[in-house]
Amino acid sequence: MRNVTKSDFEPMNMQEYFYAYPSNDRRQKMISGFHGTMKFLHENGYVSENMHPSMIIVLDEEAKHIRIVRIAKMPDDMDMAERKRLVQEDIKNAVVVQVGLFTGTLPYLRGNRDDILNFFKEHFDEIAQFLPEGDAPYYRGVFNGAVVYYCDFFLKKKEIEFNNLQQQTGNVIQGDFLQGSREAVNKAAGEVYPFVKNAKRDAAFIHMLIIPTVVVVLITLFAIISWVISVIA
Repeated sequence: MRNVTKSDFEPMNMQEYFYAYPSNDRRQKMISGFHGTMKFLHENGYVSENMHPSMIIVLDEEAKHIRIVRIAKMPDDMDMAERKRLVQEDIKNAVVVQVGLFTGTLPYLRGNRDDILNFFKEHFDEIAQFLPEGDAPYYRGVFNGAVVYYCDFFLKKKEIEFNNLQQQTGNVIQGDFLQGSREAVNKAAGEVYPFVKNAKRDAAFIHMLIIPTVVVVLITLFAIISWVISVIA
């Protein structure tokens, strides 16, 4: 797997990265980047085929570029309810992986995913002690049925922390405390999945150029037909 950065970092899978960088800050950023990639794919009509840590590759040391190895395109004519269900399954499967890594129980999390989530819900107080500080509301929410990307929760939490810190310091803080905006996430994911990015660009091209051209042709054709009818009449 080619690294998209110029560093000497060797790409590793999600589980390897998790144990190679034991700080919660690193792990949270990695999970946020992973969810950002997942969200990018979902927004472009793709879902994962195998949500396992060995199939999730971290491409750079800062975990900005992450590849989900096996993905599948959802059919364009798929019912929206089914699309939503597949996206929700991806997020829930991702959360099972995350909690499995934090608690060291991943090898034992086999069987029905919803049964596993219900088990986590019932034993949340015991599980929460293994989660990074401040992340318990996210996991509790997912266990209780909310389907939210961790990257969105992570950015909102950072925004709240930043605003609180500004208030404490007289609003003099400057800089890029809130790294990882939606634009940055989309850029990073687009670099990892150029074919998805190109497909989106091509779709925009069709919308902006091809469709107006077709409309012009149809208008012209209609005008010609009308002229012919008037001449015959």
